[in-house]
Amino acid sequence: MNDNQKVCVFGIDGATFSVMNPLIEQGYLPTIESIMKHGTAAVCTSTIPPFSCPAWKSFATGMNPGKLGLYDLLYKEPGTYSITPSRADYVDVPDLWEILSENGFRVGVFNVPGTYPPRQVNGWVISGMLGNYEAPDFMYPRNLREEIEPLFDSPYLIEADLTTSSGPDEWLAEQHAITDMKVTISHHLLTHTEWDFFIAVLYEVDRVQHTLWHYMDKNHPRYTPSHLESAIRNSYQRMDTILKDIIDVLPENTTLIIMSDHGFGPINGFFRLNQWLLSKGYLKLNEESKKLFFEQVTKRFLKDESPPMTSQSGQPSDTVGGMYQIDWSQTTAFSVRLGNMYLNVRGREPQGIIEMGKEYDTVRNQLIKDLLTISHPSTGENIHVTVHKKEDVYSGVHFQNAPDLLVSLEDYSYLIEQGFGPMWGGEEGKYSTGGHKMDGIFMATGNHIIPDQWIDPISIIDIAPTILHIMGVEIPQDMDGNLLSGLFGEQTQKQTQKQKKTH
Repeated sequence: MNDNQKVCVFGIDGATFSVMNPLIEQGYLPTIESIMKHGTAAVCTSTIPPFSCPAWKSFATGMNPGKLGLYDLLYKEPGTYSITPSRADYVDVPDLWEILSENGFRVGVFNVPGTYPPRQVNGWVISGMLGNYEAPDFMYPRNLREEIEPLFDSPYLIEADLTTSSGPDEWLAEQHAITDMKVTISHHLLTHTEWDFFIAVLYEVDRVQHTLWHYMDKNHPRYTPSHLESAIRNSYQRMDTILKDIIDVLPENTTLIIMSDHGFGPINGFFRLNQWLLSKGYLKLNEESKKLFFEQVTKRFLKDESPPMTSQSGQPSDTVGGMYQIDWSQTTAFSVRLGNMYLNVRGREPQGIIEMGKEYDTVRNQLIKDLLTISHPSTGENIHVTVHKKEDVYSGVHFQNAPDLLVSLEDYSYLIEQGFGPMWGGEEGKYSTGGHKMDGIFMATGNHIIPDQWIDPISIIDIAPTILHIMGVEIPQDMDGNLLSGLFGEQTQKQTQKQKKTH
């Protein structure tokens, strides 16, 4: 397939049909309703865990995280206990727009998480989340700044920081302003640059759901009546209006894809997995950090949040323990941020004590057994804990460095925290009230797309090979994703056998 087809992808970070469908039924999202009537829709299943990185990178490459080496927003450097923000240059496989570039197509990539620093393409890339706008390599080519900076008056911001705002209303206004700025840039680039493939991602829906979910959800433990109860609906409406403006300027031969990297739902509190490991004896602090820990506990009276992930000098931490020093000689397991648990393996970790083989299997199986007994601190009832072994989720050249276990509580409705302190919390209001779920969105409309159909849930890694097919590019053999032949008409389906080549 090609027929001079163009593809435009509009990413709504964190969008979910669980919120959208009622809004569609109530008439709030007429553009999205029209797209679904004229195209094909499906739930888009995210990566495990369902977080923006690795999800957007798995989308871009069509590969599972085991082939990428990225498992979280934080990157555990192989052979160390160091953690650092994930970067695009930690991944050694091409994004789909790089494949398209190599095949002579012109591409435009805007604000996609996991694209900093950008690589050279036939076209342009403006990095997104985890990038630094002030860095000279934030965009490619670098002189693109000269074109976009006259489009906005205020400083370019990737995110709005709630901690620097006077409250949620000011923060929400900043979110809207950032979105408006990025829409202005997107519209300019859509209409003033040549492109065959274009993608833009907006974060507003994700951020608003994280922060303001409890104003919308009357069943949330922190539900609060407020004028902000419509903020999430308003953000979806804003996306609907933006989509209409985008559709109005798209060439007729364009396939439009709307997608998200994950879904969303309530967060009922947090759980500190490293604190649990400490309480069970799987993790040990050194003597100095034990004293510091108990001093901090006393000061907080076991009520407040633990200190931020800073070192004792006050600088941001770049190690697993944060401000505390872990005694690795007595530690068998530790967690990196959002439920990614590692065993302290000899030969893989610098001070590993667990031998691969029988000991590894024994310790890991015991960990799973103990995790499944976690109970709620107030009711004593068992918490539904899901534990995946790495081999059930990942495969590829970076499999060895993948987390050994992936842990989630109550379908991700408890946020797993990185640090130490009270094991359970959230009643104090110092946490996100909305969080990521597995069920993202996918919609496609265009000349070759079957109208008014729902198909079975797809995987986020299926989108890249499908885009390559639409644009007439053979699918690389090492992509894990499948061609979504169900999108296309009967005659087209007969021609969509999955032909792959080694890229």
